[in-house]
Amino acid sequence: MATLKEIAAKAGVSVGTVSKVLNNRMGDQQFGADCVAKIKQTAADLGYIPNYHARSLKSGTSYTVGMLLGVGSDVLWNDYWARLVGGMMSAARKQNYHLININGSDGQSPMETALRFIKEQRIDALVIPYYASFDLDLHKFQQDNFPVVLALNPNESQIPSVTVDDAGGVSALVAHLAGLGHDEVLWLGPQPKHNPSSQSRLKGFRSACKKLGIKGHEILSQQYPKADQKDSRQNSINATLMAIDKNLETFNESRAVVCYNDATLYAFYQTCQRMGISIPHDKSVCVFDDAQAAYMLPACTSASHMLSEIGQRVMEIAIDMHQNKKKYDNYRELIPSTVVVRESTTARVDKGV
Repeated sequence: MATLKEIAAKAGVSVGTVSKVLNNRMGDQQFGADCVAKIKQTAADLGYIPNYHARSLKSGTSYTVGMLLGVGSDVLWNDYWARLVGGMMSAARKQNYHLININGSDGQSPMETALRFIKEQRIDALVIPYYASFDLDLHKFQQDNFPVVLALNPNESQIPSVTVDDAGGVSALVAHLAGLGHDEVLWLGPQPKHNPSSQSRLKGFRSACKKLGIKGHEILSQQYPKADQKDSRQNSINATLMAIDKNLETFNESRAVVCYNDATLYAFYQTCQRMGISIPHDKSVCVFDDAQAAYMLPACTSASHMLSEIGQRVMEIAIDMHQNKKKYDNYRELIPSTVVVRESTTARVDKGV
C-alpha cells in the first residue's frame, strides 16, 4: 500500500501537505485547487487507503456523528424522516464524516448506548430528532460540552436546535388562498394543547387571518398521538373524521381549507369523496406537509417541512461544534417554509356558478 511519502514524492509536494489534503486538515492554508486535485489523483493512482484507526487516534476524532432515533422505530422507512436523514447524510459526506443510527445494544437503552459511545469517543457529535427526545434526560448529553443538536424541536431550549418556521408556512398558505379571492378559510387540525407544532401552526393561521382581514374558522380534533405510536397516522385520520362529522355545518360552508398535516389531509379528501365534493371546484385545500401532497388526487398545494434542509443544517452545526469548538448555547434556527402550488387550489367560485 502506498505511503504519504511516496505520494508526496510523485506529486512533488511535502509529506505535510499530502497529510493535510488527504485528511481534510487544510485549515486556512490554501494549496490551490490544482494542487489538491493532483494530490488526490496521485493517491488514487497509487492505491492509497488511509488507516482509519490511526487517523482517528492521531486527530482525536472519529469522523462520525451519532443519530438517536429511538427504540423499535421504523422512521428510516418513513418518507418524512428519511428526508431528514438524507439531508444529514449529504452534509456529513461533504465533510467526510459518517452518520450512524444508535440503537440500544447489550441490554442498554438507546440513551445509555449513546452515552457509552460518547465516553468511548466513538462519535464526535450527536443529533436527536425532537420526538425521540421525549423521554431523554438531555442534560446528560451535554457533559464536557459534548456537541448535541436537536432537529425539529418546536420549543425553546439551551441545546441548539433547527426546525421549520411552522407559523410562517401556514401564514403563507393562508395568503395564497386570500390571493385567490377566498375571504373565509377553515383550519383543520388537532387541539393545540397536545402538540407545540399544532400551537405554532394554529397561531400562524389566526395571525394571517387577522392580518389579511379574512374570516377564519376552525375544526379541531381531540386526539394527537406521539410520532412513534403504532398506527399513529390512522389514529389521526380517524380523529379528524370524527371532528368533521361533529362540525359538518362549518365544514360544508367552508370553501377554502388549510390542513395541519398529511393525516388531516387524508381525512379531508376522504370526506370530500364520500360527500361528492369536487376539489378544487367546490373546495380549495392546502396542507402544511409535503410528504404525500404531490401524490394526492388532485395533487395538493403544500408548505414544505424543509426536512432535507433541516437535516443539512443540524449536521453542519454539529460538525462545527466539534471541529471549531463553537458555542451554540440557546441557539434556535428557523428554516423558512416554501409553498408549492398544485392543482388543489383555485380562484374562488361562488356557489351556483
